[in-house]
Amino acid sequence: MKGKGFYHAFEDRFRGSRELIKSRLRIYLPFVIPLKTIYDDCRVIDLGCGRGEWLELMVEEGFEAQGVDLDESMLAISNAAGLSVEKSDIIEYLQKIQDNSVEIVSGFHIIEHISSDSLQILVKEAFRVLKPGGLLILETPNPENLQVSTTEFYLDPSHNKPIPPKLLYFLAEYNGFARIKLLRMQESQSISSLVEDIDVTDIFFAVSPDYAVVAQKRAPDEQMSLFDQAFNRDYGLTIDDLALLYAKKDQQLAAYEHDRWQWLESEWNTAKVRIDQQAGEIFALRDRATQIESEWNAAKVRIDQQASEIFALKDRATQLEAQLSEKSQALDDERKKANWLESEWNTAKVRIDQQAGEIFALRDRATQIESEWNAAKVRIDQQASEIFALKDRATQLEAQLSEKSQALDDERKKANWLESEWNAAKVRIEYLNLELQSVYSSRCWRITAPLRAGFDLMLRIKGTFVGISRIFKRKIGSIASPLLDRMVRFAIAHPSLKARALTLVHMCPRLDAWLYSFAQSRGLVADSRSPQTSSEAPVPLELSDLSPDARRIYLDLKASMERNRRCN
Repeated sequence: MKGKGFYHAFEDRFRGSRELIKSRLRIYLPFVIPLKTIYDDCRVIDLGCGRGEWLELMVEEGFEAQGVDLDESMLAISNAAGLSVEKSDIIEYLQKIQDNSVEIVSGFHIIEHISSDSLQILVKEAFRVLKPGGLLILETPNPENLQVSTTEFYLDPSHNKPIPPKLLYFLAEYNGFARIKLLRMQESQSISSLVEDIDVTDIFFAVSPDYAVVAQKRAPDEQMSLFDQAFNRDYGLTIDDLALLYAKKDQQLAAYEHDRWQWLESEWNTAKVRIDQQAGEIFALRDRATQIESEWNAAKVRIDQQASEIFALKDRATQLEAQLSEKSQALDDERKKANWLESEWNTAKVRIDQQAGEIFALRDRATQIESEWNAAKVRIDQQASEIFALKDRATQLEAQLSEKSQALDDERKKANWLESEWNAAKVRIEYLNLELQSVYSSRCWRITAPLRAGFDLMLRIKGTFVGISRIFKRKIGSIASPLLDRMVRFAIAHPSLKARALTLVHMCPRLDAWLYSFAQSRGLVADSRSPQTSSEAPVPLELSDLSPDARRIYLDLKASMERNRRCN
């Protein structure tokens, strides 16, 4: 700010930029433009012209504008802008002007700087120099705004005292002006929203912070009528306007509270009806709960009865096993070894089948559930028949022991062969375990965890609920068939997956045959198995990848196991 006069720097800080002030002054254009219709050359005298915003606007509108000020730094700004300005006291300057020679006399934020006597002289001299229809425009801070009258007005140390709007209006009226208009200005741009959110403090602080008096000297009526539109319009907000808005808000709030109370009352009545309905439903639910409790107690009695029957069957099975063990002590160590190897081989086959089934379950777990459930049902039926036949077989064991003595040598040889086969199977089991671990760590295995858990649960309760197996079979089949169809199509579309899956499925002939018939029924594979000639024995699918010697050994082992099963 160095190099600027005090008032120049003060206006730059607190009044606003030239562009802002110039935009605010455009509010007076509807008052001054009609003068160009009455007079060819319109002269404007701006008292206390300051930085020259009004002078510049008047020149742009085609007026001859002359400014007067005592501040040299302000005059320098106007001179630099090419405006006509003069250093002089405003009262002395007016007194030098001839009567009826000027169209407009203006003073923006100047009258608050002079005394009351000087203000009266200014208004009187302005009336003298104005032509008929000419305008006196005086703008000043509005003391109706509490913040302006108590704080903002005294921010400028050169201010004398606030001038109430009624006083300035009276001065113009007293000195003979025919028409006077009060313009209140510069209120907040968001003032329109106060209709809904007005507060009591806004009545005092939201009043227009500036006001102006536009006074017009008498002229013929046809000339005066040119200014009617500007003079008949309302400008700004008064305390009375804001008080009415506040009162209107109170009325709206009261109406809102009344409507809200009525709404709450209706909602409460509705809620009472609903509460009564829900109370009736609660009593009905209590009755239903009592009924369910009695049904549950009856079911518990039936479950206890079934459990006692199951325990009785287990005790009977234990007795039969004890009787069987007493009858089988005559078997020698070689037979025990052969039976152990056979048992281990069967266990290994079951584990291989299970692992192959688990890997295949990644494509179609539901189908595996059905097949394994059927197989389990067959095994359960076989075991039940074997339990009932244990007594009969026990009585036959002594007679069969003598007949089996000759077969012991063969059994020893076969046991040795089975032992070698078992070692090979263990190697294969380890390989399949590695494959199975990769399956367990896959995303598909995690996704099918709920299905596997359900299957395990079914296996645990199958002994008790055999009667419902057919229902489960139909339901699982209806659910699993579409899923199996999609899984087979997916495997066919991916050759590497298809090759691995076929290798595992071939380990379980029954599963292989069933899947092949399922694929044929769905039209997924063609019947590529050509009929065998009468002279050529059919080769099982699971032995197609073995050598002739391996096939012979396998068939001999299978026949021996079948004979051993029949003897036992």
